[in-house]
Amino acid sequence: MSTGTKSNHSSRNTAPDLSAILVTADFFEPLRKTVYALARQTVSSRLEIVIVCPSENSLGLVEAEVAGFHSVRVIGLGEIKTTSAARVAGIREASASVVALCEDHAFPEPSWAEALIEAHKQPWAGVGPALINANPGVVSWVAMVVDYGRWIEPVTGGVINDIPGHNSSWKRSLLLEYGSRLESMLPAPTFLNWELQAKGHQLYLEPSAKVHHLQVSSAWACLVEAVSRCPIVSGRAFSKLAVVPTPLLCLRHAGSSQSEPPRLVGSFPTD
Repeated sequence: MSTGTKSNHSSRNTAPDLSAILVTADFFEPLRKTVYALARQTVSSRLEIVIVCPSENSLGLVEAEVAGFHSVRVIGLGEIKTTSAARVAGIREASASVVALCEDHAFPEPSWAEALIEAHKQPWAGVGPALINANPGVVSWVAMVVDYGRWIEPVTGGVINDIPGHNSSWKRSLLLEYGSRLESMLPAPTFLNWELQAKGHQLYLEPSAKVHHLQVSSAWACLVEAVSRCPIVSGRAFSKLAVVPTPLLCLRHAGSSQSEPPRLVGSFPTD
């Protein structure tokens, strides 16, 4: 991963309360709707937006669209080879003590950031949101239930043994402790969450932090996504990412209580 260029647009002297990390493989346009949702947050002036992209010069950032945030940090990495590497770069350069991994197809409700910030006043290592299907339909609901079943709104808040891998938040200092290992853990953040718990940390589900998530809406796209996650089918290139086959995760979730220590189902090659 190249060092890239970094630019911080801020005139504030105090640190932000939460850094929202976004990745784009090319331009600002794919991030626009998510950034708009972040701009509508009740605590937008306390948020840092971290955009990881190939180049700040070609990003096409519209300053007026990010004017209300605490700060905006742009990290130019050159070619974005993996989303995980880009997210690690964002985590390392973030200024807030809490980082959230946002997506270009997920749109937080206005109280999302404030709810996460408040929850992180407790010693939780990670705090996850409740998820809402942003494009209801037969296929999208199947994908939603398979991917995020236990976190679909309405949900009960409390200590939990796993949180969504994206649109959730973690204490930045805990993530940085993993050093070079962090990149290999982010493709399947469930493993990160399990390891945090093995170290004695706890995760929390905050139902008032709500995110509208776009799902795949065609049967073919759903099948392709499912197959790409299976190490048996996708081969060593994907298995190195330690990607968990979604159906196996569902089996684990179905047999586990909210706070019961996690247990593995099946084997997951990582090398």
